[in-house]
This record gives sequence, structure tokens and C-alpha cells, in this order.
Amino acid sequence: MCPPKPKALEHVGGAVIILADRCLGCSLYARVCPIGAVDIEIEQKVVQTCDLCYYTEKRRGRMSTACILAGGQSTRMGTAKATLLLDGKTVLEHLVQTFQPYFEDMCLVTRLDLSYSTVLIPKTYDRYAGVGPTAGIHAGLLFAKSDPVLMIAVDMPFASPQIGLKLVSLLEAYEAVVPVIDGKRHPLFSVYRKSLATRYEAAILSGKRRVESIYEESRVRYVTAEELGLREEESAFFFFNMNTPEDYAWAQKKYESYKRLQLKRGGRIE
Repeated sequence: MCPPKPKALEHVGGAVIILADRCLGCSLYARVCPIGAVDIEIEQKVVQTCDLCYYTEKRRGRMSTACILAGGQSTRMGTAKATLLLDGKTVLEHLVQTFQPYFEDMCLVTRLDLSYSTVLIPKTYDRYAGVGPTAGIHAGLLFAKSDPVLMIAVDMPFASPQIGLKLVSLLEAYEAVVPVIDGKRHPLFSVYRKSLATRYEAAILSGKRRVESIYEESRVRYVTAEELGLREEESAFFFFNMNTPEDYAWAQKKYESYKRLQLKRGGRIE
């Protein structure tokens, strides 16, 4: 049951505070939440997460690893996407600070020629060069301390930890959970069992470079935006891929809108 004392947001001048029937997290997991959580109105309604949802997410985060994939060539962008700035922080720093409150175990997969020394999380490196993100997933699965592992591509600056935890919760007896948004799979914001590392290595050694190459022989659960409780606007942000200078310009322009969506889901903006 949702407890009567909700987590408090920082004071916002002129905000209107009211009680809701249930917080977004309890709605998403179909839990009884008779007392409700705090709603704060800032341009549009923002729903805060109750204590139960917050600490349930924290426990789930302790049992899994969040792994950021940042070893790509960034050919279309022309510069390393991880180093691009959003609101005064690099994309990589932003992702680490966004996911760290929810995942106590985090790691970074990159290339040997990319140090990212300002990011203080454990690092590992691709064992197979020139294979693309499949090598990154393989390295991350081998390196992760806990199972399962949420993979997060560094070119997804608006990825949501709450959605990541929802994916973890849907794994159950499957070996992977992969979102399918508007008919498109997102294998680089998906959850994988560590045991798939051997299957990925076999695929790499046999010349199969696509991340999805092992899906047919694995127990994969595909989930839609509806199953994740996402509206169209949220899907456009949380599954946005930043690959070109035009994409980066859009991300800079929409950063404030993203922050409002994160707050609406009970997120914490560092």
C-alpha cells in the first residue's frame, strides 16, 4: 500500500500542491495507493513518486547493473557523442548522474583510446574491435557485477531510469527484454541476462555483428510503449537517438521539456 508520507519535491515558487488518488508508479504497477502522492503544477501537472515506489525501484536497482555503451565511432556526429554538452554537463556525465540514484552498480564500456576520466564509474573495454555495439554488450555482460544488465547507449541522452527499472521488472523467466516503440526495436536500451555473454561471443566469432542476431535462439520478451505506460510524447523523448548534429541541436532545444517529463515520472534531475 502506498504510504501516507510522500517524497517531497524541492519547493517551487508559486506551485500548487494537491493530493492525487495514486502516484504514477502505483498506477503503472496497478498497486493500491489510497492516500496518494503529491502533485505539483509547473506549467503542466507533475506527478511525484510515493515512498513505496521510490524504494521499490531502489531495491530493484541494487539487484541489477546499468551499463553505458560509449565505444562507438560517432561517424555521423563528427565528434564523440559522450562529450557533447547538455545544460553544462557532458552527455555521459548526465546519464551517470541520472541513473546512479537508481542503480548502485554501474559500468561504462568504451574503447581503449577514450578515457572519459571525469566519470567515476568502473570502466571496461571492447574485447573485439570493429564489431560495433555487439562487442560493447558482450563486454558489459562479462564485466557487470549483478544480473540482469540494463544496456544504455550513450546516444540516448534522455533515457529514463524509471523505464529501465520497469524493463528489469518484466524480465522474469526471459533472457532479454527489448522495447518496441512505433514498430522499432531498441536493443541498446534493453535488459539482458549475463548468461547471454557466451552467446554473443559465439555470434561475434561466427561473423554475426548485429545485436539482434541472437534473438531468435534466445527467450526475448518484446514490450510496447503501452505496456511501459508511455504516451507518445514520452516515447519520443525517452527513446530518442542522437546521431547527427541536427539531432544534437534538437536535444539542446528540448532539454527543459525532458526535465519536466522526468519530474512527472518521479525522476530526479541532478
